[in-house]
Amino acid sequence: MQPAAAGTQHTGVSAGTFAAGTVNVYQGAPAAEGGATAGPRCNVPVLYDRPFIGRADLLSAIAETLDDPQRPSVVALHGPPGVGKTELAHEYARRHAGRYPAGCFTLDAGGDTPVKLAEIGQLLFGPEPFRDLSMVDRCKAAFHRLTRSAVLLVYDNVRSADAIRPWLPPHGTPCHVVMTSVLDPWDGLCPAFPVELLDRDDSVALVASIAGEDACRDSDLPLVDWAGGLPVQLVPAAAALKRARRRGRAGAAKLRLEPETQNSFRPVYELLPPDSRLILQTAALRNGMALTADDLRQDMADATGWDEDSFDRHLDACLDLHLLESGGETLRMHQLIAAFLRDQPTPDGHGETLARIRQAQWRRLVDSATAFTAAPNRMELAAGMLGFLTDPALWDGCSVTGSALEYRIVYRAFSETGQFGIAQLWAERSVHAVEQEGAEEGVDHESLSVSLHQIGNCLFNQGRFAEAQPWFEKAVDAKQKGDIHQRINQQDLGASLHQIGSCLFHQGRFAEVQPWFEKAVDAKQKGDIHQRINHQSLGTSQYQIGNCLYRQGRFAEAQPWFEKAVDAGQKGDIHQRIDHESLGFSLEAVGHCLSRLGREEEAQEWFERAKGLEPG
Repeated sequence: MQPAAAGTQHTGVSAGTFAAGTVNVYQGAPAAEGGATAGPRCNVPVLYDRPFIGRADLLSAIAETLDDPQRPSVVALHGPPGVGKTELAHEYARRHAGRYPAGCFTLDAGGDTPVKLAEIGQLLFGPEPFRDLSMVDRCKAAFHRLTRSAVLLVYDNVRSADAIRPWLPPHGTPCHVVMTSVLDPWDGLCPAFPVELLDRDDSVALVASIAGEDACRDSDLPLVDWAGGLPVQLVPAAAALKRARRRGRAGAAKLRLEPETQNSFRPVYELLPPDSRLILQTAALRNGMALTADDLRQDMADATGWDEDSFDRHLDACLDLHLLESGGETLRMHQLIAAFLRDQPTPDGHGETLARIRQAQWRRLVDSATAFTAAPNRMELAAGMLGFLTDPALWDGCSVTGSALEYRIVYRAFSETGQFGIAQLWAERSVHAVEQEGAEEGVDHESLSVSLHQIGNCLFNQGRFAEAQPWFEKAVDAKQKGDIHQRINQQDLGASLHQIGSCLFHQGRFAEVQPWFEKAVDAKQKGDIHQRINHQSLGTSQYQIGNCLYRQGRFAEAQPWFEKAVDAGQKGDIHQRIDHESLGFSLEAVGHCLSRLGREEEAQEWFERAKGLEPG
């Protein structure tokens, strides 16, 4: 990558459409730990011959902080949406790519788990270290290796300090992280730098870099004042001005920059013909950080009848005005533009077409979620699912309504990727759908109980045990009413009872815990509606009873419960599959009880049995 020419100004946002391609840093070079696949080691969009204007002080501050071995390996860039945080992080990556021979990668960090870590890990270290791991475990394993690698990670759109904390490298590691977020402050977590609005001089320079110096001869350039220092507003408006000037029109007048349109993309949007607007409306129902032209082409294929040339022509019109940005293999749409588009009326004459597109997109999301939950360690399936909007309320706003079953399918997919905050939204929506579906014929309590339990699981996995408990209690109440044939699935009832005990346990309310695990054991021993017993699940509850007694120093009483857990674990689940790790814990627990009772020789036998289960 070529350094910026001396005297070149720089800005916090790209001054031009990204051409196809990414920065290929050390393409084909050896991996940090060997075994990497050859290929591009960077997905940061290229600026090519476009300048980057301003922000020099922030770029220096980021570099100085990450250069200092006594300071954290992480910095945060925070500020309002559209101010240019992401482009500033990308510019740091472009300028300092040589510091990171393992690569520079930007990834969406808006959920609980940065799922793209799994893909980056496989690129750098090959597939073998991650074989047979779940998606969350792949991300954890990749992150552990990346912390020992000279790699830069740009975590974009961080929405929670608590959620991102486990994914930050320790001080002094060669792995560096630059985060972007609207959160403020970041005190105590890492050095944080506010990204301010562009001043007037930089705003004018940005417009000039796009629309030409002639466009900025008027010191009272209207669109500079209209955009208010937000690059996300300036860039499309300047692109529209450039196009208008090429056609011999007065660009500023053409944009109709009325006061009521301030902080709106409408003046630029209205320059597009309805067919081109349809592409933007379609893109607005996808994840703006994970778009591809193929995704949009597929979404529109059956509804528009466009040939490839027509699609490309309309896509280019959107790219020319920077309402979409091209960054190599992917496209990007800023969240502010997407929010604006979702509030716009359907383009003239395209009501039925857009409705068909949105239904097809919904069907594709559900199908992607179904495929991923069937094979939750396949990265390409995870990527396909995460390419859509994650908030069910946004789908409602597009007149798309799913069934309770469909909402639960999407919940499961997001749960498999560790996105429990997002999954919770879908579980809540499934509860509402069950209640709506049962408004006339009565609520299916079995179906309702599944959704209630799912909400509890989401809260539990976020460590919000006190909030999770009442949802599991509601699930128990619903399960005790049975399905539409009044049949009670005792196995599922036992699972919710067990989770109530687990919530109390994690709240330190040990005196209240044991009865709930005992109720769970009683229910699980009766099996599901076909009387099939999941002995693995049963053993988990028996183990927890033993654990409660052990923590109270009642070792002699705890021992037989651990032995019961061993016996159940050896029988496996309903398919006779044995969880050897769980079985090993139960064997060791028996040994610890015997050891505490002074029966060391017997204890050693149990420890040896547990050791024999260890792999390798």
